[in-house]
Parts: sequence; structure tokens; C-alpha cells
Amino acid sequence: MDTKLKILFVEDNPSDLRMIKDFILEGNIMFDSVVVETHEDYVDAINSYKPDIILSDYNLPKFNGMEALNIRNLLLPDTPFILITGSINEETAVNSLKSGADDYILKDNLRRLNNAIMNALEQKRATRERELAEKRLMESEKIYRYMFAKNPQPMWIYDVETLSFLEVNYAAVNLYGYSRDEFLSMKVNDVRVNHKDYIISDNTRTGPKYGYETDIENRRKDGSIILTETSSHSFSFNSRPARHVLVRDITAQRQSESRVRLLSRAIEQSPVCVMITDRSGLIEYVNPRFTELTGYLLEDLIKDESRIITPDVNEKNFYYTLFEKISKGSIWQGEFQNMKKNGELFWAKTDISSIMNENGEISKYIILMEDVTERKALLADYIKAKERAEESDRLKTAFLHNISHEIRTPLNAIMGFSQMLTDQELTKDDRVSFSDIIQKSGQQLLVIINDIVNISALEAGQETCNKKSFNFNDLIRQICNQFSIKTKEQGLSINLNLAISDENAYINSDEIKFIQILSNLLTNAFKFTHKGYVEVGYELQKEKVQFYVKDTGIGIPDDMHDEIFKRFRQIEVGDSRKYGGSGLGLPISKAYVKLLGGDIWLDSVVGEGTTFYFTLPYNENDRITFDTIPDNTQRHLTGNITKTLIVAEDEDVNFLLIEKMLSPQN
Repeated sequence: MDTKLKILFVEDNPSDLRMIKDFILEGNIMFDSVVVETHEDYVDAINSYKPDIILSDYNLPKFNGMEALNIRNLLLPDTPFILITGSINEETAVNSLKSGADDYILKDNLRRLNNAIMNALEQKRATRERELAEKRLMESEKIYRYMFAKNPQPMWIYDVETLSFLEVNYAAVNLYGYSRDEFLSMKVNDVRVNHKDYIISDNTRTGPKYGYETDIENRRKDGSIILTETSSHSFSFNSRPARHVLVRDITAQRQSESRVRLLSRAIEQSPVCVMITDRSGLIEYVNPRFTELTGYLLEDLIKDESRIITPDVNEKNFYYTLFEKISKGSIWQGEFQNMKKNGELFWAKTDISSIMNENGEISKYIILMEDVTERKALLADYIKAKERAEESDRLKTAFLHNISHEIRTPLNAIMGFSQMLTDQELTKDDRVSFSDIIQKSGQQLLVIINDIVNISALEAGQETCNKKSFNFNDLIRQICNQFSIKTKEQGLSINLNLAISDENAYINSDEIKFIQILSNLLTNAFKFTHKGYVEVGYELQKEKVQFYVKDTGIGIPDDMHDEIFKRFRQIEVGDSRKYGGSGLGLPISKAYVKLLGGDIWLDSVVGEGTTFYFTLPYNENDRITFDTIPDNTQRHLTGNITKTLIVAEDEDVNFLLIEKMLSPQN
């Protein structure tokens, strides 16, 4: 079992209890337990402990198993109950089972106990699931019956074999004028006009997926004829083949269509573009507004495909999905891009509907289009402005959470320990300790302020690069040495993986920014690593160096890999964060790497560690060369010098020879 079983023991014999527990453990059943002996303790345990199963002795000095069973039946009827007794007669055993006990076990035959426990639990689980399923079924049936009866869509159910109505809803009663009882005494052909052959044909096709939608004339109780839009689907009703029919009175709709034709001239004056095509999509008509918007005259489009104005910017399956819907008589509504005669794109809010002929078949499509290009542009601008405002608000909130917390902490230390320094009774050691705390808090505050200044300069576009050639092997060693105290304090090790020799480890970049990038990554690595190691290294790739900082820390969830490079974003938020920091180190590092022409990313597994990578451009031939080398430099060299790099030249500073190639054979 995945979780421990909660067992309530009703037992007064410690040795018997120990024996029972041992048998349960031998069956690999992990459990917690509570042991009671009296009626009062038993009732209290049931109410407070809520056991998964109750194992009760039959005979106790002041209590017995049947009493325990009766209390279980009253307070926890769904909890399995097993009697465990030294002896029990057949009548008592039968009575206990009749009273609701799941099983009884003799203490001299405990080998059956574990199976009895698992069987009782499984039986109770199955019972609960069955009761829940039955309850859901009843609720579902109740909901369905309510939805059927109260649905505003007139509908009925009829028997496929007898054509008798089996059920009808209130909307159908109101539409046809028959009462529900009258409907249930009638057949389908009593309401359909001249469609007996159709009914017979319909009911010979009774597959489980068979259905249709059509218009059928129906007769009401008062004798009037109405035209209905009817859909029908096969299903089983009370184990008999039946059909579910939905009808909609479209009599008034058909009458109004004739009036609509009289108003066709209004289309000519419509401010909305109108286009009519045949069922295959060939254009038959466009109104003046359409010509005004697109530049196409009717003669440009007559008998041409409507796709002439639709560009390829829409998805390939867009038109297929659209036509699939309208070919079934459905209305399509949406927005997509169209093209004017001059090639200009515009956004059109479009409604496409079908016109049915006298046989209920699609004969035409009407397309209404409205130019919404300007509105969409305004909406897009609004959405962008809203997103920028929301992002700004999120950043402001993150800034207030992080910076207020990070600034208050060192300030409180500075103010508090500064005040304590005025205490005349402080010892010299205390003053030194307090001064050290004030100094460290001031340094922490200075780092925060520097981060804010740096990120502000980056945001304002005022940060520049001061590139020069420097030895990154030396800088990596120096930076790692600065973290040596942290390694001792945290019990960590720091490993270096320098892939190339010091003579070749030169790069033309911004030394200060390189130091800050690597320092920020190391600071994070030590902050979030509690055991293991931190490793710094790189590998030489084509025209770039890929540096990395690897740790065995807490790791970073996948959904935070991009977020942590945003300003003031951290894995933790709020004042109760376990790890400090302003949330600016990684955004500054990313901006510096981009400024230096590289990329930065990370790989991480939660609970195992994180590796940050960043690249910088590298060209081993990118050197500052001098034709003339001062005598005081030349005398330190031997052999024939074929390539020399000088990175510093000053009257007060000795020349630093960075790279030389000695060719004693040449």
C-alpha cells in the first residue's frame, strides 16, 4: 500500500496485540494504530482518529466486540470491522456477520488475518464506488429528464418499430397543442403530413449513428400546418430502438424570406460589403460598397472564384474548415484577411450564410464583410499598451518586494549595530564584531545600489563596452579565490576546468563586465548550493568560448528558465523568501553577455543542480602587435620570435608579453 493503514485495535491483552501486529507486518502492510480497551476510549478514537479499519477482540473485561460493532454501525458504518477472538461459537459468529462485521478471525489461526484485512478494505472500496456510481447515474438521469422536459426546443422520442410516441417535452406540447397524454397515445404519422413513405424509409435505417436533419411539414391539433426544421438521431430507450427528434417551427421564417426578397434593393445601399456566390463559390453579385472597398468591379469578379480576394496569409486549412461548415447549411462568423485589387491587405469581419432552395438544399451563399482593419490596429495597440502596463506593474511589484526587503535588511543592521556602538559598556571584541557587521551590511547595500545603477544604465542604453585583450584563465582563478571563504563556510568544493593553456587564454572583450558576469553566476551557485561542489570552466568552440558555472544545488524549475533572466524575477517571491537577492544579477549578466556579442542560457534539474552557460566571441589571431619591442623586453626572450602580443605599454609599467611563438629550428 502507498500510504499507511490506520488501524483501531480493541484489545486488552498486550501479548495478543503484539502477535496480531507482527502478523500484519509480515504481510507487508504498513500501518499506524490506536489501541483502546473501554467503551469511552473506543468512541473517542472513532470520532478523532477516523480509522481505516477496526480489529476488535470479542471479550474484554468492560467491553465486548458486539458492542464495538454496534457503535461502528452507528458512527462509521463504512469502516471495515473484523472480530479477532480466542474462541467463538457458530451462533455468535453468524450474528456478528449479520450485524455487519466483515469477518472474524480466531487468534490461533491468524494466518488468514492479512487476507481478511485486504478483502474487507477492497469490499468496502468496491461498495463505495458502486454506491457513488449509482448515485451519479441517478443524478445524471434526473438532470437529463429535467433538461429534456424543460428544454425550449420542441422534441420527442418515438419507438422505431411501432412509431408510437414514448416521451414528449413541454415545448412540443405548447407548439402542437396536444397534451402529453394525447401525444403518448399517438403515432408519429399522426403529426406528419404526407410523409408515411418517408417514415418507413427513415425507420429502416436504425444504425446507432444514423441521423438526419431536414424540413418536414407537421399538422397541429387545430389542423394548421407548420413547416419544421427537424433533426433525428437513433438511440436506445428502455432497451428498445428509438429515435430522438428535435423540431423547430420555421413557418414564419419561410414567410419572411419572401419579404426579404422584396427588400433586396436595400443591399445596394448597405454600408456593409455584400457578395453572393453560387454553392461552388463562383461570384454572382457584389454591392457598391464592396467595389468601393476592394476596387473590384462586378465584371472583374463575375463567374470567378471568391478566392480571388483571399490571400495566402490565412492558414491552409482555413478555407477547408470554413467551407465544410457552410456546406452543411451552418453560418460561419469570424475575421480574416482579404486582399484589395491593388494588393493591399485588409481585415474583414465576415458572416457567411447559405440560402436554401424550395427543396431545402443550399443554392447560394451570402457573404457580408466589414472592414475592421483600423479597429483591429487600435485593439492591437490597446492590447500591447495594456500588456506593457501590466508588465510594468508586475515589475514594480517585484521591485518593491525584492528591493524593499533587501535594502531594509542591511539598513536595519547598520542602524541597529551603530546605535549599539554608543553603549559605553561594550567590550573591545564586541565593538570590533559590531563594526564588522556594519561594514558587511554597508557592502551588501552598496552591491544592491550598484545593481540598480547598472540595470538603469542598461535600460537607458548608456552602457558601453571597453574591450581589450586579457587572460581569462587568470581572471577565473582570481574570481574563484575570492569565493574561497564561502567554500569553507559552506563545506563545498570549487573545481576549475581550464581547457586551454595560459599562453592561449586571451580574449578581446570587456574585462570588468566579464568579471561581473562570472561573479554573479558564482554568487548564485553558492547561494543555492548546500552540499556538493561548484565548477567553473569552459570549452573552445568555433570563433567563441563557451564558459559555464555548474553547481549541485536546488535546481530551477523548467517554467522559470526564462523568468529568472527578467528584472526582479526570482524563484521565490514575497517577504518570506528563504534566499536573498535583488533579482538583478542574472538580468545584468544577460544584458552584458548580449552587449559583448554572446548568448547565455541554462540547464537544470530540480534537486540535482544547475549549469549556466555563456559564450563570448573568440579569435586566437585577434592580437595587438608591435613591430618594435623595447630592449628591456627583448633580453628576456630566447629563440626567434615570430609572433608577439603586447597588451600594456606605459613608462611606469613593464611590458607584459602575452603570447610568443619560439621557433628554435627556424
